[in-house]
Amino acid sequence: MAEWPANAETDWNTKMLAYLAVEHNTDGTHDFGSLSGTSDSIGEFSVGALQIKWGFKSGLAANTTVALDFTDEGLSDFSNACLQVLTGIRGASATDTFIIKTSSYGTDGFSVTNTNTGTVTYNWFAIGR
Repeated sequence: MAEWPANAETDWNTKMLAYLAVEHNTDGTHDFGSLSGTSDSIGEFSVGALQIKWGFKSGLAANTTVALDFTDEGLSDFSNACLQVLTGIRGASATDTFIIKTSSYGTDGFSVTNTNTGTVTYNWFAIGR
């Protein structure tokens, strides 16, 4: 396991990332903490009080806003606050002009709007505590 940086060291960022990223079991194998989820398509992970959630949804119809509830996706709610939600079109090509936006995010989920004329599938990533 990485050592915590001492005072006056200049490599804090690298050492802190290594320290937070992976823990080790007593037998030397890696322990990814509270990583859960059914696949790489949806899941959640906690590092101390920091919580990260991710997933994707299909069928977001044109010119609509829908709410995504974490518990409906099989995930837990954030304990205290959702700090940020990022979204992106899944499978979009370089010539697509799809735009989606998030709003009204809280401990239990967020709203997403598709401002396009076609139905889209989108990835989402949320971070909170």
